[in-house]
Amino acid sequence: MKKTIKRGVAILLAAIMAIGASGCQKAKEDEIVELTYLAYNNPQPDEEKVIAKVNEYLEEKIGVRVKWNTIAEYNTKTQMLFATGEEFDVCFTAHWTNFADNVDNGVFMPLDDLLKKEGKEIYEMTPEYLFDAAKIDGEIYALPVIKDVAEQWSVRCKKELVDKYGLDVSEITSLEELTPVFQTIKDNEPGFTVALMRGNSDWFKFLPFESVTGTKVGAFRLDDSGKVVNQYETEEAKEFFELMRDWYKKGFMRSDAANATSDSDIIASDKWFAQYVGYLPLADAVPQTTYEYIFGLNEPHLRTGNLMGAGFAISANSKHPEKAMEFINIMNTDKYLRNLVGLGIEGEHWVAVGDDQWKLPDGVEKKDETGYSPMDYPQGNRFLLRVKESETLDKWDKYEEFNNTAVKYPTIGFIFDTSSLTAEIAAINEVYNEFAPSLLVGAVEPDEYLPKFLEELKVAGSEKVIAEIQRQYDEWKKEK
Repeated sequence: MKKTIKRGVAILLAAIMAIGASGCQKAKEDEIVELTYLAYNNPQPDEEKVIAKVNEYLEEKIGVRVKWNTIAEYNTKTQMLFATGEEFDVCFTAHWTNFADNVDNGVFMPLDDLLKKEGKEIYEMTPEYLFDAAKIDGEIYALPVIKDVAEQWSVRCKKELVDKYGLDVSEITSLEELTPVFQTIKDNEPGFTVALMRGNSDWFKFLPFESVTGTKVGAFRLDDSGKVVNQYETEEAKEFFELMRDWYKKGFMRSDAANATSDSDIIASDKWFAQYVGYLPLADAVPQTTYEYIFGLNEPHLRTGNLMGAGFAISANSKHPEKAMEFINIMNTDKYLRNLVGLGIEGEHWVAVGDDQWKLPDGVEKKDETGYSPMDYPQGNRFLLRVKESETLDKWDKYEEFNNTAVKYPTIGFIFDTSSLTAEIAAINEVYNEFAPSLLVGAVEPDEYLPKFLEELKVAGSEKVIAEIQRQYDEWKKEK
Protein backbone atom coordinates (compact mmCIF):
# COMPACT_ATOMS: atom_id res chain seq x y z
CA MET A 1 0.00 0.00 0.00
CA LYS A 2 2.81 2.36 0.96
CA LYS A 3 4.61 1.48 -2.27
CA THR A 4 1.48 2.31 -4.22
CA ILE A 5 1.15 5.66 -2.46
CA LYS A 6 4.81 6.45 -3.00
CA ARG A 7 4.55 5.49 -6.64
CA GLY A 8 1.43 7.68 -7.04
CA VAL A 9 3.15 10.61 -5.41
CA ALA A 10 6.17 10.15 -7.67
CA ILE A 11 3.97 10.16 -10.75
CA LEU A 12 2.14 13.23 -9.51
CA LEU A 13 5.41 15.05 -8.83
CA ALA A 14 6.74 14.07 -12.25
CA ALA A 15 3.58 15.41 -13.85
CA ILE A 16 3.84 18.66 -11.94
CA MET A 17 7.51 18.99 -12.94
CA ALA A 18 6.64 18.27 -16.56
CA ILE A 19 3.93 20.92 -16.52
CA GLY A 20 6.38 23.31 -14.91
CA ALA A 21 9.06 22.52 -17.47
CA SER A 22 6.56 22.97 -20.28
CA GLY A 23 5.52 26.28 -18.80
CA CYS A 24 9.16 27.40 -18.54
CA GLN A 25 9.81 26.35 -22.13
CA LYS A 26 6.71 28.23 -23.30
CA ALA A 27 7.83 31.29 -21.40
CA LYS A 28 11.24 31.03 -22.97
CA GLU A 29 9.66 30.76 -26.44
CA ASP A 30 7.50 33.79 -25.70
CA GLU A 31 10.63 35.76 -24.84
CA ILE A 32 12.17 35.20 -28.29
CA VAL A 33 12.07 38.45 -30.26
CA GLU A 34 11.54 38.21 -34.01
CA LEU A 35 13.44 40.69 -36.17
CA THR A 36 13.25 41.33 -39.91
CA TYR A 37 16.61 41.90 -41.59
CA LEU A 38 16.95 43.24 -45.15
CA ALA A 39 20.23 41.72 -46.32
CA TYR A 40 22.11 42.66 -49.48
CA ASN A 41 23.41 39.55 -51.21
CA ASN A 42 22.85 36.96 -53.88
CA PRO A 43 20.35 34.32 -52.67
CA GLN A 44 22.00 30.92 -52.20
CA PRO A 45 20.55 27.40 -52.63
CA ASP A 46 21.45 26.44 -49.05
CA GLU A 47 20.61 29.79 -47.47
CA GLU A 48 17.53 28.49 -45.62
CA LYS A 49 19.61 25.73 -44.05
CA VAL A 50 22.35 28.13 -42.97
CA ILE A 51 19.91 30.71 -41.56
CA ALA A 52 18.22 27.95 -39.54
CA LYS A 53 21.59 27.33 -37.85
CA VAL A 54 22.07 31.07 -37.44
CA ASN A 55 18.72 31.38 -35.69
CA GLU A 56 19.45 28.46 -33.36
CA TYR A 57 22.56 30.30 -32.26
CA LEU A 58 20.89 33.72 -32.01
CA GLU A 59 18.02 32.35 -29.93
CA GLU A 60 20.46 30.82 -27.48
CA LYS A 61 22.80 33.81 -27.30
CA ILE A 62 20.55 36.89 -27.41
CA GLY A 63 16.96 35.63 -27.57
CA VAL A 64 16.42 36.68 -31.18
CA ARG A 65 15.04 34.94 -34.26
CA VAL A 66 15.66 36.67 -37.59
CA LYS A 67 13.54 36.70 -40.71
CA TRP A 68 16.36 36.98 -43.21
CA ASN A 69 15.23 38.74 -46.39
CA THR A 70 18.06 38.48 -48.93
CA ILE A 71 17.80 40.98 -51.79
CA ALA A 72 20.07 41.05 -54.84
CA GLU A 73 18.71 44.17 -56.62
CA TYR A 74 19.06 45.91 -53.31
CA ASN A 75 18.82 49.63 -53.94
CA THR A 76 15.84 49.46 -56.28
CA LYS A 77 13.80 47.09 -54.14
CA THR A 78 14.55 48.60 -50.74
CA GLN A 79 13.65 52.10 -51.91
CA MET A 80 10.25 50.71 -52.87
CA LEU A 81 9.92 49.01 -49.49
CA PHE A 82 10.87 52.19 -47.64
CA ALA A 83 8.44 54.27 -49.72
CA THR A 84 5.53 51.94 -48.91
CA GLY A 85 6.38 51.80 -45.20
CA GLU A 86 7.20 48.08 -45.19
CA GLU A 87 8.16 47.01 -41.66
CA PHE A 88 11.69 45.89 -40.92
CA ASP A 89 14.13 46.14 -38.02
CA VAL A 90 17.66 46.04 -39.44
CA CYS A 91 18.94 46.58 -42.95
CA PHE A 92 22.14 46.75 -44.94
CA THR A 93 23.04 50.29 -45.94
CA ALA A 94 25.85 52.11 -47.72
CA HIS A 95 26.46 55.46 -49.36
CA TRP A 96 25.53 53.93 -52.71
CA THR A 97 22.13 52.83 -51.33
CA ASN A 98 20.91 56.42 -50.79
CA PHE A 99 22.03 56.37 -47.15
CA ALA A 100 21.81 60.14 -46.63
CA ASP A 101 18.45 60.42 -48.40
CA ASN A 102 17.04 57.59 -46.29
CA VAL A 103 18.15 59.40 -43.14
CA ASP A 104 16.57 62.64 -44.36
CA ASN A 105 13.35 60.77 -45.14
CA GLY A 106 13.17 59.40 -41.60
CA VAL A 107 13.76 55.75 -42.55
CA PHE A 108 16.59 55.16 -40.04
CA MET A 109 16.96 56.00 -36.37
CA PRO A 110 20.05 57.56 -34.73
CA LEU A 111 22.19 54.92 -33.06
CA ASP A 112 24.43 56.84 -30.65
CA ASP A 113 22.73 55.70 -27.43
CA LEU A 114 22.13 52.14 -28.64
CA LEU A 115 25.76 51.76 -29.69
CA LYS A 116 26.99 52.84 -26.26
CA LYS A 117 24.76 50.26 -24.53
CA GLU A 118 23.61 47.23 -26.52
CA GLY A 119 26.32 47.81 -29.14
CA LYS A 120 29.12 48.69 -26.73
CA GLU A 121 31.40 45.86 -27.84
CA ILE A 122 31.42 46.74 -31.55
CA TYR A 123 31.29 50.46 -30.79
CA GLU A 124 34.60 50.22 -28.96
CA MET A 125 36.15 48.09 -31.72
CA THR A 126 35.22 50.42 -34.59
CA PRO A 127 37.70 53.16 -35.61
CA GLU A 128 36.36 56.68 -35.11
CA TYR A 129 36.92 57.62 -38.76
CA LEU A 130 34.38 54.99 -39.79
CA PHE A 131 31.73 56.63 -37.64
CA ASP A 132 32.63 60.01 -39.15
CA ALA A 133 31.36 58.66 -42.47
CA ALA A 134 28.10 57.45 -40.92
CA LYS A 135 27.05 60.71 -39.27
CA ILE A 136 24.32 63.05 -40.43
CA ASP A 137 24.06 66.35 -38.56
CA GLY A 138 26.39 65.00 -35.91
CA GLU A 139 24.43 61.80 -35.15
CA ILE A 140 25.40 58.23 -36.09
CA TYR A 141 22.81 56.53 -38.30
CA ALA A 142 24.68 53.34 -39.23
CA LEU A 143 27.33 50.98 -37.99
CA PRO A 144 29.95 50.86 -40.78
CA VAL A 145 31.37 47.39 -41.40
CA ILE A 146 34.99 46.88 -40.38
CA LYS A 147 36.68 45.77 -43.58
CA ASP A 148 39.16 46.92 -46.24
CA VAL A 149 38.20 50.58 -46.52
CA ALA A 150 41.44 52.19 -47.69
CA GLU A 151 41.85 52.59 -51.44
CA GLN A 152 44.87 52.75 -53.68
CA TRP A 153 44.30 52.90 -57.40
CA SER A 154 47.05 51.13 -59.30
CA VAL A 155 47.89 49.59 -62.66
CA ARG A 156 48.72 45.93 -62.79
CA CYS A 157 50.66 44.47 -65.70
CA LYS A 158 51.28 40.93 -66.86
CA LYS A 159 54.49 39.98 -65.07
CA GLU A 160 55.63 37.54 -67.76
CA LEU A 161 55.67 40.37 -70.32
CA VAL A 162 57.32 42.82 -67.92
CA ASP A 163 60.10 40.26 -67.42
CA LYS A 164 60.22 39.23 -71.08
CA TYR A 165 61.02 42.78 -72.25
CA GLY A 166 62.97 43.91 -69.20
CA LEU A 167 60.50 46.69 -68.45
CA ASP A 168 61.21 48.75 -65.32
CA VAL A 169 57.85 49.85 -63.90
CA SER A 170 58.94 50.23 -60.28
CA GLU A 171 59.60 53.99 -60.44
CA ILE A 172 56.64 55.09 -62.55
CA THR A 173 54.83 58.04 -60.96
CA SER A 174 52.70 59.41 -63.83
CA LEU A 175 50.47 58.07 -66.56
CA GLU A 176 52.71 59.70 -69.18
CA GLU A 177 55.56 57.42 -68.10
CA LEU A 178 53.48 54.42 -69.13
CA THR A 179 53.56 55.42 -72.80
CA PRO A 180 56.95 53.87 -73.70
CA VAL A 181 56.07 50.74 -71.70
CA PHE A 182 52.81 50.35 -73.58
CA GLN A 183 54.54 51.06 -76.89
CA THR A 184 56.95 48.17 -76.29
CA ILE A 185 54.07 45.76 -75.87
CA LYS A 186 52.23 47.19 -78.89
CA ASP A 187 55.32 46.77 -81.09
CA ASN A 188 56.15 43.23 -79.99
CA GLU A 189 52.88 41.51 -79.15
CA PRO A 190 50.55 41.64 -82.18
CA GLY A 191 46.90 41.03 -81.43
CA PHE A 192 47.25 42.19 -77.83
CA THR A 193 45.09 44.85 -76.19
CA VAL A 194 47.75 46.81 -74.35
CA ALA A 195 45.48 48.55 -71.81
CA LEU A 196 42.00 47.50 -70.74
CA MET A 197 40.06 50.76 -70.90
CA ARG A 198 36.39 51.56 -71.27
CA GLY A 199 34.21 54.62 -71.04
CA ASN A 200 32.52 53.21 -67.93
CA SER A 201 35.77 52.18 -66.24
CA ASP A 202 37.95 55.24 -66.45
CA TRP A 203 41.51 55.94 -65.37
CA PHE A 204 40.51 59.49 -64.40
CA LYS A 205 40.71 58.48 -60.72
CA PHE A 206 44.49 58.83 -60.88
CA LEU A 207 44.04 62.61 -61.06
CA PRO A 208 44.20 64.65 -57.80
CA PHE A 209 40.46 65.00 -57.22
CA GLU A 210 37.92 63.48 -54.87
CA SER A 211 34.58 63.20 -56.62
CA VAL A 212 31.49 64.13 -54.63
CA THR A 213 29.03 61.31 -54.17
CA GLY A 214 25.69 61.95 -55.82
CA THR A 215 26.68 63.87 -58.94
CA LYS A 216 28.92 63.39 -61.96
CA VAL A 217 30.39 66.88 -61.70
CA GLY A 218 31.95 68.64 -58.72
CA ALA A 219 35.12 67.44 -57.00
CA PHE A 220 37.48 68.50 -54.24
CA ARG A 221 41.08 69.23 -55.07
CA LEU A 222 43.32 67.03 -52.95
CA ASP A 223 45.33 69.93 -51.60
CA ASP A 224 43.42 70.57 -48.34
CA SER A 225 42.06 73.82 -49.80
CA GLY A 226 38.44 72.67 -49.58
CA LYS A 227 37.93 74.08 -53.07
CA VAL A 228 35.19 72.48 -55.16
CA VAL A 229 35.82 72.53 -58.90
CA ASN A 230 34.43 71.14 -62.10
CA GLN A 231 37.16 68.52 -62.44
CA TYR A 232 36.65 68.33 -66.21
CA GLU A 233 37.58 71.95 -66.87
CA THR A 234 40.91 71.81 -65.02
CA GLU A 235 44.31 71.78 -66.69
CA GLU A 236 44.94 68.28 -65.31
CA ALA A 237 41.81 67.00 -67.04
CA LYS A 238 42.76 68.60 -70.35
CA GLU A 239 46.20 66.96 -70.22
CA PHE A 240 44.59 63.63 -69.32
CA PHE A 241 42.19 63.75 -72.28
CA GLU A 242 45.08 64.61 -74.60
CA LEU A 243 47.11 61.67 -73.29
CA MET A 244 44.17 59.32 -73.74
CA ARG A 245 43.76 60.56 -77.30
CA ASP A 246 47.42 59.81 -77.95
CA TRP A 247 47.05 56.30 -76.50
CA TYR A 248 43.89 55.67 -78.52
CA LYS A 249 45.54 56.70 -81.79
CA LYS A 250 48.54 54.50 -80.97
CA GLY A 251 46.16 51.56 -80.66
CA PHE A 252 46.80 50.80 -76.98
CA MET A 253 43.13 50.07 -76.26
CA ARG A 254 40.18 48.42 -77.97
CA SER A 255 38.68 50.47 -80.79
CA ASP A 256 35.18 50.32 -79.27
CA ALA A 257 36.38 51.37 -75.81
CA ALA A 258 33.93 54.26 -75.51
CA ASN A 259 30.89 51.99 -75.83
CA ALA A 260 32.20 48.72 -74.37
CA THR A 261 30.73 47.78 -71.00
CA SER A 262 32.91 44.77 -70.24
CA ASP A 263 36.40 43.46 -70.94
CA SER A 264 35.48 39.84 -70.25
CA ASP A 265 36.01 38.83 -73.88
CA ILE A 266 39.57 40.18 -73.92
CA ILE A 267 40.35 38.80 -70.46
CA ALA A 268 39.12 35.38 -71.58
CA SER A 269 41.49 35.48 -74.54
CA ASP A 270 44.36 36.34 -72.15
CA LYS A 271 45.71 38.75 -74.76
CA TRP A 272 46.05 41.91 -72.71
CA PHE A 273 48.82 43.62 -70.76
CA ALA A 274 47.68 46.33 -68.32
CA GLN A 275 44.59 46.95 -66.22
CA TYR A 276 43.41 49.64 -63.80
CA VAL A 277 42.59 48.13 -60.38
CA GLY A 278 42.11 48.97 -56.75
CA TYR A 279 45.09 47.52 -54.87
CA LEU A 280 44.81 45.67 -51.58
CA PRO A 281 47.64 44.31 -49.39
CA LEU A 282 49.10 40.93 -50.33
CA ALA A 283 47.71 41.08 -53.88
CA ASP A 284 51.31 41.12 -55.10
CA ALA A 285 52.64 38.80 -52.38
CA VAL A 286 50.91 35.55 -53.32
CA PRO A 287 53.61 33.22 -54.72
CA GLN A 288 51.64 32.28 -57.83
CA THR A 289 50.86 35.89 -58.76
CA THR A 290 51.13 36.77 -62.43
CA TYR A 291 51.03 40.55 -62.04
CA GLU A 292 53.41 43.42 -61.45
CA TYR A 293 51.77 46.38 -59.69
CA ILE A 294 52.49 50.05 -60.35
CA PHE A 295 51.87 51.99 -57.14
CA GLY A 296 53.31 55.46 -57.71
CA LEU A 297 50.22 56.85 -59.44
CA ASN A 298 48.06 57.12 -56.32
CA GLU A 299 48.56 56.98 -52.55
CA PRO A 300 46.49 54.84 -50.17
CA HIS A 301 43.61 57.01 -48.95
CA LEU A 302 40.34 57.06 -47.05
CA ARG A 303 37.26 58.82 -48.40
CA THR A 304 33.66 59.00 -47.20
CA GLY A 305 32.13 56.86 -49.97
CA ASN A 306 34.35 53.87 -49.28
CA LEU A 307 34.29 54.17 -45.49
CA MET A 308 30.56 53.59 -45.68
CA GLY A 309 30.77 50.97 -48.39
CA ALA A 310 28.79 48.62 -46.14
CA GLY A 311 26.92 49.06 -42.88
CA PHE A 312 23.92 48.26 -40.70
CA ALA A 313 21.01 50.60 -39.94
CA ILE A 314 17.94 50.23 -37.71
CA SER A 315 14.45 51.20 -38.84
CA ALA A 316 13.06 54.33 -37.22
CA ASN A 317 9.87 52.29 -36.69
CA SER A 318 11.48 49.17 -35.21
CA LYS A 319 9.52 47.85 -32.22
CA HIS A 320 12.68 46.25 -30.84
CA PRO A 321 15.60 48.68 -31.34
CA GLU A 322 17.58 47.32 -28.39
CA LYS A 323 17.37 43.75 -29.70
CA ALA A 324 18.12 45.03 -33.20
CA MET A 325 21.34 46.55 -31.88
CA GLU A 326 22.19 43.33 -30.01
CA PHE A 327 21.82 41.53 -33.34
CA ILE A 328 24.09 44.05 -35.10
CA ASN A 329 26.61 43.74 -32.29
CA ILE A 330 26.82 39.94 -32.34
CA MET A 331 26.99 39.86 -36.14
CA ASN A 332 30.12 42.00 -35.93
CA THR A 333 31.86 40.58 -32.85
CA ASP A 334 31.13 36.83 -32.70
CA LYS A 335 33.66 34.83 -34.72
CA TYR A 336 31.58 31.63 -34.89
CA LEU A 337 28.48 33.46 -36.11
CA ARG A 338 30.40 35.60 -38.58
CA ASN A 339 31.94 32.55 -40.24
CA LEU A 340 28.63 30.69 -40.23
CA VAL A 341 26.97 33.58 -42.07
CA GLY A 342 29.95 34.21 -44.36
CA LEU A 343 31.11 30.67 -45.18
CA GLY A 344 28.20 28.42 -44.29
CA ILE A 345 28.07 25.22 -42.23
CA GLU A 346 31.42 23.74 -41.26
CA GLY A 347 31.96 20.29 -42.74
CA GLU A 348 29.34 20.86 -45.42
CA HIS A 349 30.24 24.15 -47.12
CA TRP A 350 33.82 24.42 -45.85
CA VAL A 351 36.41 22.57 -43.80
CA ALA A 352 38.45 24.09 -40.99
CA VAL A 353 42.21 24.32 -41.32
CA GLY A 354 43.57 25.14 -37.88
CA ASP A 355 41.84 27.95 -36.00
CA ASP A 356 41.88 30.66 -38.67
CA GLN A 357 41.85 29.12 -42.15
CA TRP A 358 39.44 27.13 -44.30
CA LYS A 359 39.41 25.00 -47.42
CA LEU A 360 36.82 23.43 -49.69
CA PRO A 361 35.40 19.98 -48.85
CA ASP A 362 37.04 17.04 -50.63
CA GLY A 363 35.98 16.70 -54.24
CA VAL A 364 34.76 20.30 -54.52
CA GLU A 365 36.64 22.69 -56.81
CA LYS A 366 34.70 25.94 -56.36
CA LYS A 367 32.89 27.47 -53.40
CA ASP A 368 29.67 27.99 -55.37
CA GLU A 369 29.51 24.22 -55.91
CA THR A 370 28.83 23.77 -52.19
CA GLY A 371 25.45 25.49 -52.36
CA TYR A 372 26.54 28.45 -50.26
CA SER A 373 28.86 31.11 -51.64
CA PRO A 374 27.52 34.58 -50.78
CA MET A 375 29.37 37.88 -50.90
CA ASP A 376 31.06 38.24 -47.53
CA TYR A 377 31.61 42.00 -47.20
CA PRO A 378 27.95 43.09 -46.62
CA GLN A 379 27.47 40.73 -43.69
CA GLY A 380 29.63 42.22 -40.94
CA ASN A 381 33.18 42.57 -39.64
CA ARG A 382 35.39 40.97 -42.31
CA PHE A 383 38.36 40.74 -39.96
CA LEU A 384 36.58 37.95 -38.04
CA LEU A 385 36.48 35.69 -41.10
CA ARG A 386 38.79 32.75 -41.52
CA VAL A 387 41.11 33.13 -44.51
CA LYS A 388 41.54 30.64 -47.32
CA GLU A 389 44.15 27.93 -46.85
CA SER A 390 46.14 29.54 -49.69
CA GLU A 391 46.19 32.94 -47.93
CA THR A 392 48.58 34.09 -45.22
CA LEU A 393 47.39 34.19 -41.62
CA ASP A 394 48.31 37.86 -41.31
CA LYS A 395 45.94 38.92 -44.12
CA TRP A 396 43.55 40.89 -41.90
CA ASP A 397 46.44 42.40 -39.92
CA LYS A 398 47.83 43.74 -43.19
CA TYR A 399 44.42 45.10 -44.19
CA GLU A 400 44.02 46.82 -40.82
CA GLU A 401 47.46 48.37 -41.13
CA PHE A 402 46.62 49.50 -44.67
CA ASN A 403 43.47 51.21 -43.33
CA ASN A 404 45.19 52.86 -40.39
CA THR A 405 48.16 54.25 -42.34
CA ALA A 406 46.19 55.59 -45.33
CA VAL A 407 45.86 59.33 -45.90
CA LYS A 408 42.57 60.61 -44.47
CA TYR A 409 40.90 63.07 -46.82
CA PRO A 410 39.75 66.21 -44.97
CA THR A 411 36.29 65.74 -46.45
CA ILE A 412 35.60 62.51 -44.52
CA GLY A 413 32.08 62.72 -43.16
CA PHE A 414 30.81 65.28 -45.66
CA ILE A 415 27.73 64.05 -47.49
CA PHE A 416 26.25 66.18 -50.24
CA ASP A 417 22.49 66.67 -50.00
CA THR A 418 21.24 66.54 -53.59
CA SER A 419 17.55 66.94 -52.79
CA SER A 420 17.26 70.54 -54.04
CA LEU A 421 19.09 69.81 -57.31
CA THR A 422 17.48 66.67 -58.70
CA ALA A 423 16.59 68.27 -62.05
CA GLU A 424 20.10 69.68 -62.55
CA ILE A 425 21.80 66.44 -61.59
CA ALA A 426 19.60 64.43 -63.95
CA ALA A 427 20.45 66.83 -66.78
CA ILE A 428 24.16 66.70 -65.93
CA ASN A 429 24.09 62.90 -65.99
CA GLU A 430 22.62 62.97 -69.49
CA VAL A 431 25.36 65.30 -70.71
CA TYR A 432 28.01 63.18 -69.03
CA ASN A 433 26.75 60.00 -70.66
CA GLU A 434 26.81 61.70 -74.06
CA PHE A 435 30.31 63.17 -73.94
CA ALA A 436 32.45 61.72 -71.13
CA PRO A 437 32.94 58.08 -72.21
CA SER A 438 34.51 59.09 -75.55
CA LEU A 439 36.76 61.71 -73.93
CA LEU A 440 37.84 59.36 -71.14
CA VAL A 441 39.23 56.80 -73.59
CA GLY A 442 40.49 59.23 -76.23
CA ALA A 443 38.03 58.19 -78.92
CA VAL A 444 37.47 61.86 -79.90
CA GLU A 445 39.61 64.97 -80.26
CA PRO A 446 39.58 66.85 -76.92
CA ASP A 447 40.16 70.21 -78.62
CA GLU A 448 36.83 69.79 -80.35
CA TYR A 449 34.73 67.82 -77.86
CA LEU A 450 35.91 69.10 -74.47
CA PRO A 451 34.60 72.68 -75.00
CA LYS A 452 31.23 71.24 -76.10
CA PHE A 453 31.14 69.00 -73.04
CA LEU A 454 31.88 71.87 -70.66
CA GLU A 455 29.36 74.17 -72.30
CA GLU A 456 26.60 71.55 -72.15
CA LEU A 457 27.40 70.90 -68.48
CA LYS A 458 26.90 74.60 -67.75
CA VAL A 459 23.60 74.62 -69.61
CA ALA A 460 22.55 71.62 -67.51
CA GLY A 461 23.35 73.48 -64.28
CA SER A 462 26.89 72.42 -63.35
CA GLU A 463 27.84 75.82 -61.90
CA LYS A 464 24.75 75.83 -59.67
CA VAL A 465 25.57 72.32 -58.42
CA ILE A 466 29.20 73.16 -57.72
CA ALA A 467 28.22 76.33 -55.84
CA GLU A 468 25.79 74.33 -53.70
CA ILE A 469 28.41 71.67 -52.94
CA GLN A 470 30.79 74.44 -51.85
CA ARG A 471 28.12 76.07 -49.68
CA GLN A 472 27.18 72.83 -47.96
CA TYR A 473 30.81 71.86 -47.44
CA ASP A 474 31.77 75.23 -45.93
CA GLU A 475 28.79 75.02 -43.58
CA TRP A 476 29.62 71.42 -42.64
CA LYS A 477 33.26 72.27 -41.97
CA LYS A 478 32.29 75.22 -39.77
CA GLU A 479 29.94 73.04 -37.71
CA LYS A 480 32.52 70.27 -37.47
